[in-house]
Amino acid sequence: MNRVYSVDDYVAQLPQWMQQRFKEVRQLISTFPEIKETIRYNCPFYDYKGMMLYMGTYKKKRMVLGFCNGKLIPDEAQILSVDAGQTQIKHWEMFEHDTIDLELMGEYVIKAMQLRDYLTERRNA
Repeated sequence: MNRVYSVDDYVAQLPQWMQQRFKEVRQLISTFPEIKETIRYNCPFYDYKGMMLYMGTYKKKRMVLGFCNGKLIPDEAQILSVDAGQTQIKHWEMFEHDTIDLELMGEYVIKAMQLRDYLTERRNA
């Protein structure tokens, strides 16, 4: 992927099916006005009291919503996966023919925000 300077630039370089998925997830995240969107490491990051989420792709076959402290997020639905070598991050993987459960994803975003609140309070104590 070419260097990007905005989230819109990033999305424009994705295959069509990923663009649609990205827009769905981006719309969901935008319902939380306290989450701020930025570009880091050449991909979209979503910050809430620090780095919380990011969107990325792997070999144009799957898209992920990465939870930066995913290891600490309760995963009752067992939807999050771990890639080799990553100790803190967990991913919500999306493939071309998947239907995204946006309600469940929203619950996970809330869990991530609650975790960031907890980690911030603990750091400031």
